Amino acid sequence: MATIALHYGAGQAYTTWQDLRAAAVAINLAGTDQQGEIILHESITIANNTLDWLGLGIDANHYWRIKPAPGLGWKDAGLAYSKPATGIKITANAGASNGFKASNGFVLDGLILEGTNTTAAKPQFDVGRTSGTDNDVAGVENCWMDLNNGASYPLMLRRSPKATGALPTVFARRNVIVVSGGTQPALVTQGNPLVERNTIRVPTPASVNGIRVIIGANNHGGWCRDNAVDGGILEEHTGAFSIEAAAATASVNNHYSGAFTKTGTGAGYNLSGWVNDLTSAAFDGTGYRPASGGVLVGAASATAENTPDINGSNSGMDPDVGAIQRDAAAPLATGSITSVATSGQQVSVSGTQSLAVSGSASLTGSTSGGTVPLTIGSGVFAAEFADVPPGSYSCQVLLYNSEGAVTSVTGGSVVINDITGTPEGPAVDDAIPPQMQGAISLSNLTQDSYTTGVDAATDNVAVTGYRVSQDGGSTWIDKGTARTHSHTGRTPGATDQVRWSARDEAGNWATPLSRAVTLAAAPDTTPPVMTGSIAVSAKTHNSYTLTWQAATDAVGVTGYEYSLNGGTSYADAGAVLTVNVTGRAPSATDQVRVRAYDAAGNKATPLSASVTLDAAPDTQAPVMTGAIASSLVTQTNYTIDWPAATDNVAVTGYEVSLNGGTTYTDNGTARTRAVTGRTPGSTDQVRVRAYDAAGNRATPLSLSVALQTGGGTLPPGPGGKIDGFAPAAFFQMLAMAGES
Repeated sequence: MATIALHYGAGQAYTTWQDLRAAAVAINLAGTDQQGEIILHESITIANNTLDWLGLGIDANHYWRIKPAPGLGWKDAGLAYSKPATGIKITANAGASNGFKASNGFVLDGLILEGTNTTAAKPQFDVGRTSGTDNDVAGVENCWMDLNNGASYPLMLRRSPKATGALPTVFARRNVIVVSGGTQPALVTQGNPLVERNTIRVPTPASVNGIRVIIGANNHGGWCRDNAVDGGILEEHTGAFSIEAAAATASVNNHYSGAFTKTGTGAGYNLSGWVNDLTSAAFDGTGYRPASGGVLVGAASATAENTPDINGSNSGMDPDVGAIQRDAAAPLATGSITSVATSGQQVSVSGTQSLAVSGSASLTGSTSGGTVPLTIGSGVFAAEFADVPPGSYSCQVLLYNSEGAVTSVTGGSVVINDITGTPEGPAVDDAIPPQMQGAISLSNLTQDSYTTGVDAATDNVAVTGYRVSQDGGSTWIDKGTARTHSHTGRTPGATDQVRWSARDEAGNWATPLSRAVTLAAAPDTTPPVMTGSIAVSAKTHNSYTLTWQAATDAVGVTGYEYSLNGGTSYADAGAVLTVNVTGRAPSATDQVRVRAYDAAGNKATPLSASVTLDAAPDTQAPVMTGAIASSLVTQTNYTIDWPAATDNVAVTGYEVSLNGGTTYTDNGTARTRAVTGRTPGSTDQVRVRAYDAAGNRATPLSLSVALQTGGGTLPPGPGGKIDGFAPAAFFQMLAMAGES
């Protein structure tokens, strides 16, 4: 299916929304078998807009997807746990009419959606329709919605008439929906749309519901599954209608922190079957991660398809992030700084912690005091800064839990007065620095860590400590008296410039030893990519040739392998782009797959082709039985006929020879032949053989045909005689024989 793209924004084909909409309406997507994309290069504001695609070449497979240009989506700026700072926006201002209204035929994808509502009963984003067919498509997915609901609904999903038992094509999925102010729910469903894997939060007021489910005539509740909602749910009944069985079955695994309210009249429906829990949750008030010590809602499902999701990046049982975080997530680390001490240009930081697995400490002030990794102990942490320049500093410690979530701890201030410090011990007239010995040792090298060490340094008085640097001496890590260091969290494939130095009591530092350490490259986990298609040539009954385009790979393609049985087994073809396949069964159909592989063993998604071999060539000759019959033999003519031959395929015709098979003439499909113009008294050696379409010829049938001998000549020859008889004598003989 081809894709047609319409670009909106400065310098693009369309600079006004009205012109772009008119161009989209004029295109019959279904009639031309196209998928449409409206690509936004800048944000837009829409007010009192009606975007109605109904009946204009739209169906379940042909609709418009409205999305940001590459690199301009809110997710492109990195995973956000609060409202994204950047990204293409659609702002819908609902005034006298709806803000953004569309009957069907569009999907909003990857956008920031904002809106306000100044008129009652006018939704900011009205998605779906109240008429049409079950194949119409309308949806909102992967969007961040920041809405002020005013007096009416911020987001409404409409689907009517319903689609009994069918997965709805009107949907809201994988969105973050945040609504503040007003009195109406964040999301209203009418009919039976699909509401799936959304994170919905209504921070204020607390009484506002997150979802309203309207159940009534032609309104069958909706498919609600795998959502995380902070704000409760309001169930409305109008008339004696119950929720549709298919929707009820699909509406599972939702997590709410709020209360249910049931209003209206008619058949009651217990929504508790939709919900995994009803748990209060504590939030930190500024972000979307639960506050330290808060109650987390829900548990990870067994599969990624059944878990609340705001970023589309769930993987297996990995915890999600968003307004409600599942309790599969590891709790955040906690801690505090208990001591910040100085000694000359050295600063020592220590504190207590819980649940931290790693961290760092930083000194910030009039100049940078640097950042060093934490040493994590049981319930404690420590860090050492060396050669801190003069200035006033405050300390910040970052504590990371097992999933990389960070907790920031601040506290303590220090002042470094001079560059020499106030060392104790021998007089400062010791100006001889220590001497480093040997070379830096290297061990335990991996893609992101290694260990270095040095031999003991020598000094004219005494060596009092060591330090190590990973960046060529720009920053140092104080090691005390230790002479080994584990370098962790390094960049795969990068080269660190390691330096080791020793000091004495006078503060003299040795000329450092140096070593470049190149870490192992990260393992290649990216498979090659194949494009184009498999070309088939030189096809016979038992062989053919396959040719394909070269694949691409993040590192390099090593070779290709092919399968003739739909991928059940593969044979290696090496680093070639063509292969000759032989020994196949005539008339069989091979399901060919070709895939590239790289040196790490990653394999591309294969190209596919179906190859039907030719039928086997016909090598079996016809068979003739019976005998040739002759009739009407005269001096010069006769007629021959013969029985029909048989063949494994079909007899095409017959050939006749009169000279014992030296030469044959074609007789077509006839099985008789009148032979004329032969020599009286001679004998023909007749041969008849059948042939088929492949040119196979039968063993011929044979017959000898003797022609009659010739009589006298008429009229009489010279002298009036007929073969030695005078006319008178000839007629006398006739009379005697009774002839006249």
